[in-house]
Amino acid sequence: MEDVLSFSPRQKTPELAGVEPPEATWLNVRACLAAQNRRVLAALARANGWPFDTSRPKAAAVEALAQLAVSPARLATICTGLTPELQTALRALLEAGGQIARGDFVYRFGELRPYRPWRADSPAAPWEAPVSPTEALFYRALIFPLDRGTLDRPQPAIVLPQEYQAPLTAFLNASQPAALSPSLPLSPSLPLLADLFTWLSFLHRVDVRPLHGRWLPFSALRALAVWIKTAAPAVPARSEHHWPYLAFLHYLAERAGLVGVIGDRLKPTPAALAWLDMPEFTRWQTLWKAWRAPDAENAALWKRYRLPLAAEDDPPARFAQVCAALQTTLTGAPVTLSRLWETLQERAPELFRPVAAYQSWAALDPDAQAEYRGTQLAALETLLTGPLAWFGMVQLTEAGVLLTPAGAALWGQVDVPRSAEGPLPGLIVRAESAAEDAEPRLWLRVVAQPPAGAPGLTLALRLRLERYAPPHPLTPDTYELTAANVLAAWQQGETLAGLLALLEAAAGPLPAQVVATLYRWAAALNQVQVRQVVILETRDPALLQTLMRQRGLRELTRETFSPRAVRVDAAQLDALLRRLARQGIIPAVDVPAAALPLPATSPAQRTPPEQAVITAALRVYAHLADVLGAPVPGTHALAQAWERALDLPHRDAADHLAAALLEALQHAVPPDTDYHLPAPTGPLLELLENAIAQETAFLHCGINRCAGAVWRPA
Repeated sequence: MEDVLSFSPRQKTPELAGVEPPEATWLNVRACLAAQNRRVLAALARANGWPFDTSRPKAAAVEALAQLAVSPARLATICTGLTPELQTALRALLEAGGQIARGDFVYRFGELRPYRPWRADSPAAPWEAPVSPTEALFYRALIFPLDRGTLDRPQPAIVLPQEYQAPLTAFLNASQPAALSPSLPLSPSLPLLADLFTWLSFLHRVDVRPLHGRWLPFSALRALAVWIKTAAPAVPARSEHHWPYLAFLHYLAERAGLVGVIGDRLKPTPAALAWLDMPEFTRWQTLWKAWRAPDAENAALWKRYRLPLAAEDDPPARFAQVCAALQTTLTGAPVTLSRLWETLQERAPELFRPVAAYQSWAALDPDAQAEYRGTQLAALETLLTGPLAWFGMVQLTEAGVLLTPAGAALWGQVDVPRSAEGPLPGLIVRAESAAEDAEPRLWLRVVAQPPAGAPGLTLALRLRLERYAPPHPLTPDTYELTAANVLAAWQQGETLAGLLALLEAAAGPLPAQVVATLYRWAAALNQVQVRQVVILETRDPALLQTLMRQRGLRELTRETFSPRAVRVDAAQLDALLRRLARQGIIPAVDVPAAALPLPATSPAQRTPPEQAVITAALRVYAHLADVLGAPVPGTHALAQAWERALDLPHRDAADHLAAALLEALQHAVPPDTDYHLPAPTGPLLELLENAIAQETAFLHCGINRCAGAVWRPA
């Protein structure tokens, strides 16, 4: 029996090798339905509540289903029930012209399982519980799998019929999330600053292990393609070299010190947060200065990322020559590319010969000179229409190339008056519950004007917030704090105190329901722990009781697991073995091997005790950064990288040292210091007052932990 989902191999569609056929009938609903087998047609009819007569010929059944599928009333009903994920998938198809390679579509929007109702391991009605947006859209008869190749060279694709494209385009344009709140004004004219922020946010919330210590892996490129649309390639990029715009962003970020490898992950640096807090034009100037720096490191990066002019001996020096020539050429009205090349050859002939002496250039034969001149013209055109246009130095119009006011200001030609920065947007934190006993959903919404008393949302704060609540392409200014995302962040080393301090720094005092929900989530994280320990186990419980009566042995243990097992301090394992040997007990020792390989950020010459001290210091620093709200990304990742390099004894030693340091800090309080409640103070005071007035419990939030989480001198 057939176990495929889609078309019959005897029905093939025209080739689409980059050219639209004169009459795209293969994209209509009838052709898409005709490519499915009868079993699938019956399933589509059942999923949509359409009548289906199995005794009719397939052509008649296809005609009847097609008329029902394109009904305006049906399309209107389906559009109103589309979730954001389904809208994203449909928008991707519309942007791609109605068809996407099946592998690419499935990678982005999930699998489409074969319909095999006769098998026990296959659901009889998959449309009732689709496992992906792809499957949900297919069983709504909105998209179809087709083969646009031949029997010898199949090219499976996901197709959106042409009858659906106009109504879906109108619906998706009307349902754009711009009505929720205006977008954050990252750049008034060009998307480079916004795309750079998107890239930094992605690295901050996703653990990206760069290839060879520098390049983004293929999985990261596929994920970024959903967010960054500027100069994106027509087909998914296999490497950064296939996406020059993204490689240029990576170059700028690395050159300006905005990203770095922490442990084995590519993460934003503290300098990135300081850069995000700068005014917009200052951010442009910082990137421009880093781009033009005439040093050997910049030349090496220029060649690594294969920017235009990378074939030169000294790309930054040649770039400075190009900028000087363009400053004197691009003045006033737009200039066509052909006229620009003629003018440059007249005014700056040194651009079209190597940096070597002119005699060496003149000694070349005319063919070699013409070849180099053509290569240089191609590099200049790529530079002008690529990085310089992306950066906002020049503007490409129908009339030609025009120098922008920002470009003139960065080149120092004019002092462009810059308007004052507008007010910071605000952040509203709210909790919504579908029912009184249901777990509330936490929402963060960015608004143009901050609420009264709110501090305002900076880009640095927004970057850190997206670590807990990843943005959605359809709603870039509305985030949802889910338990899964928050617990995942806490699992990677972030803390509840850090999240509360971050939310209050961005939105002011938090609602009581938000604080209570976060504390419930934190309690859920601590219910299950996975860790490595050293256990002392005996077959006879009486023997363990006899050993634990000895004070010297008790001091080497931490906690009791069962009548026959106790946890041993791994740092005191040698001392335990010596004490047992004195009593004639030779235990069987089965402990993990020594240390893991050192991460790239830890010096190999450090001894294990020194590594334990550094690990403890990093853990204390990460804790203080959370409590005090210090904007330092990557601290927890760095502390965990050092901790993973330790064996169990030195890991326990680092734990004890960090605990001792934190306890010492807690007791090191000036004698005349007044205590007050920790942040966020607003909701805690309100909860305490209500609890005292009603003589009830404090919402089961763990008041002891809440009140003792943070202390600050008044």
